[in-house]
Amino acid sequence: MEKWKAHSGSHFSTLFAEAGKNPCLAWVAGLLDGSPNVLTLGNGVQQTITKNSRLQVQSLSVTATSGPMSGATLLSHTYCYVGCTTGGAANNGNIWGITDTLKAANTQGFTYDSLNRIGNFSLNGTLNQKYDIDSFGNMSLDAGGTPVTSFDPATNRISNLPCAPSLAPLPSYDAAGNQMCSTDANGAVSHYAYDADGKIGQIALLGYESSPFVSYVYNPIGTRVRKNNAGGTYTEYVDFGGQPMAEKDQAGNWTDYIYADGRKIAREASASSIWMHGANSDPVEARVELSLAHSIAISAGDHLNFIQYQQASGGSVAGMNLIFDNGWQLNGSCGSCAGQPAAAVDQNSVAVDKWNANYATNYRSVDLSNFAGHSVSGAEILKDISAPGGSWDILISFISVTHADGSVDTIYNSTDPIGLNMPAEPNLSNNWVSYNGVPGPNTRYYLDDHLGTAQMELSPGGWPVWQGQFTPFGQEIVNGAPLLPGQADGSSMHYKFTGKERDAESGLDYFGARYYASNMGRWVSPDWSAKEEPVPYANLDDPQTLNLYGYVRNNPLSKADPDGHCPWCIGMAIGVVAEIGIDLYTHQDITARKIIGAAVGGAIAGASGGLGLEEGIAVRAAIASGGSIIGGITERAIKTGSLAAATKDPKAIVRDAAVGAVGSVAENGVRAAVGSTEKAAIQNLKGQATNTANRAAKIEGRIVRNTEKLAAKQEAAGTKANVLSGVVDKIHDRCGTGTCN
Repeated sequence: MEKWKAHSGSHFSTLFAEAGKNPCLAWVAGLLDGSPNVLTLGNGVQQTITKNSRLQVQSLSVTATSGPMSGATLLSHTYCYVGCTTGGAANNGNIWGITDTLKAANTQGFTYDSLNRIGNFSLNGTLNQKYDIDSFGNMSLDAGGTPVTSFDPATNRISNLPCAPSLAPLPSYDAAGNQMCSTDANGAVSHYAYDADGKIGQIALLGYESSPFVSYVYNPIGTRVRKNNAGGTYTEYVDFGGQPMAEKDQAGNWTDYIYADGRKIAREASASSIWMHGANSDPVEARVELSLAHSIAISAGDHLNFIQYQQASGGSVAGMNLIFDNGWQLNGSCGSCAGQPAAAVDQNSVAVDKWNANYATNYRSVDLSNFAGHSVSGAEILKDISAPGGSWDILISFISVTHADGSVDTIYNSTDPIGLNMPAEPNLSNNWVSYNGVPGPNTRYYLDDHLGTAQMELSPGGWPVWQGQFTPFGQEIVNGAPLLPGQADGSSMHYKFTGKERDAESGLDYFGARYYASNMGRWVSPDWSAKEEPVPYANLDDPQTLNLYGYVRNNPLSKADPDGHCPWCIGMAIGVVAEIGIDLYTHQDITARKIIGAAVGGAIAGASGGLGLEEGIAVRAAIASGGSIIGGITERAIKTGSLAAATKDPKAIVRDAAVGAVGSVAENGVRAAVGSTEKAAIQNLKGQATNTANRAAKIEGRIVRNTEKLAAKQEAAGTKANVLSGVVDKIHDRCGTGTCN
């Protein structure tokens, strides 16, 4: 089977994610483009991805294949590119809809303007966010038909930052264009200070700049290596190729991240259990009451899940219990409650509070269907009265209610403490409740979407303890509403939007080169280049790329920024279309497996520079439009294996590629692209055994003549349509009947 590398952080080891060799990844099966379509994690949870003929993600599903929830579907999404409810007359690579087949309320719809910039975002047909984008790519949320944010037309900086009046008379941007302040969900203003390299050095509450609540340390190449918190706690980072491999805290505790196919799949770190201890000589029931963040509505098919370990000198009988809004109890103990159901049982038909194994760990899933229509108002850990006398310890961890619609309510995530109360009981001595480690495996597993954005955190037992949903620009959504900076989501996972770290102290995402504000959909600092350029990473033919604060040209569903510089997310547009078209006409072996090979470590853009011709072309094509640009061509080339068959209809092939192109390329850009294409085409043609030097020279002459024709057309029309037509005509002239000679 295919071998996929995974990296284990602080030990700098390389694990091979093969069945039986890496406990974090049990199985991988690949798609035509080399990416995994079936990914089975070490806890038995399986992610399945399907793609259409353009190599665009068509569906994403997650199921439990083993463990206490075996057979349950945990997530099911389908993607729509054409003929969608919100639009999509043709498949140009834009995602118009993501249907949640488990929970309609989470179904997402999107619209776009004529420049392929996102227009609005809806949930289950109801508008959630509307985006106003000006001619230079400045995006503002819309409130009642009015943009929330206004911009300085000369600098593209925000001219009405909510924190600006509090910061005055100090400027809201420094001379380099760095945003100097922000406002959190409670209205508190944070003041940023930047180092000499333009990186955020510290953040303090306004007026308390001498006592920052966080500061950052960067290494000589600008990578963040340490985060210092005001209370004396800190996090140190071990980074490799732009990916965090490990973290260490002030107590010396290590967190290791495991990767496969360049994405995080697991985290090895200490986890905690709620530890209930006591001793009794006479039969006695003991309990620990757990604080709930909110009531939990129950529907048919919902489950209570938890890990239970216990040890006792004389044996123990214990488990959990839930209390409902009408007085019912999950263990069936409310004798005076009308209609009280019998005690709920787990997957092994053991009552929820009656597990009696000693010195053992059990993954338990309890069906809540008999309690559907009611809400959980309380939760508790119980030691049953039937247990023998003696001292005992009961440890419960990773507690959540997983709903049939795929949503998750976390009771205890085994990281963040919750309120605990152990009432005194007669005949109970030396009793207390605290936290301890988790006996047995404590690996947390992660699954993400097509952009690398975290979708689910899973327990060692295979049930989700957190599920994430995000707006197009990366704000996390909880109960249908975007979270604001400073608001918690109940997850200990801090790598979220496109897999980047979200700092709890600011709500900003650290991308490496810059920090990103998902609540504004833009960077807090302008883009910069190590090599001095008038406008870093800009395509001067495309005004949208001149905005140094804009995020991926306001098309965040089809593109992601790898490091904060976005050199490739702009798109290669027509130049890539022509290059791939000619490469396939000359029978280059462009396999999408080479794309995934170049993506090791998740740094697909940075890898392309050192590749050979065909790999480089494939990589650039994939980056340009998320893979869609090479879809139709690749499919035909691989299926036929024949130059003549693959080029039977040249115009159709080039249109397939052009469909995925984004942006507009004017005369100079196309001339440069065509120039490089000619060289590649001639070089490749000369390398074919069936081509003679005379035939190559003949084709070279045709290319030169057609380049002049193309330039003339551009000068005459100057439109994107003519650019596309010129590329089609150019290749059609060369291989009009499917035979290049």
